[in-house]
Amino acid sequence: MLDDLAAEDLQHCRLEDHSLSIAALSALNAARQRNTLRYWLKGLGFKLPDTMRLAQLQQDVLHAAPDRRPEVQWEGVTVRRYRDRLYASRPQPPPDSALVMPWDIDRALRLPDGTTLSAVPVRGEGVKTALCRQQPVTVRYRQGGEECQPGPRAATRPLKKLLQEAGVPPWEREMLPLIYVGDRLAAVAGYWVCAPCQASDGEDGLQIVVQPPSADGN
Repeated sequence: MLDDLAAEDLQHCRLEDHSLSIAALSALNAARQRNTLRYWLKGLGFKLPDTMRLAQLQQDVLHAAPDRRPEVQWEGVTVRRYRDRLYASRPQPPPDSALVMPWDIDRALRLPDGTTLSAVPVRGEGVKTALCRQQPVTVRYRQGGEECQPGPRAATRPLKKLLQEAGVPPWEREMLPLIYVGDRLAAVAGYWVCAPCQASDGEDGLQIVVQPPSADGN
């Protein structure tokens, strides 16, 4: 019965990226909040918190001021608040921003954190296939100062601003794979293809598909 209730509550609280709406969760009474949090974490494959950490989630995270970014950790799990959402993830050390990983686009590439990138042939979208055949393709992480033109008619913007406006949580921004063709930023995996690397209508392109690591890191 508790699972049935949690599943119903989770439908109202869970958002498209598997985060939870703080507003929807806060509308539940304390017992249903705990029940929903456990059900949510279990569904994501994470170890459940003990009573103390579950209380911390309710008291320190759900009731925090909107401009704060509190977090609670236990074995293999970090739960954070950003804006009006609650996120759960595995603790990750920051990536090596100097790392440059060559990518044979005909094969999937596994990144150090367990994320896998694949380049799927498409038409009229994605990164221009011809460019990827003519110049080396590499995957890197943010160093700061990157810019992207997220559309043929869009202005070139600092990547930092684009990520902020898209609501990407700060701890995820440094983990985003950046795809370079030659020395040009061609795509931000999972978000944008940067002009002029975008395939035009009828042109062969490569869609960058991101497969995140599982909860156990595999």
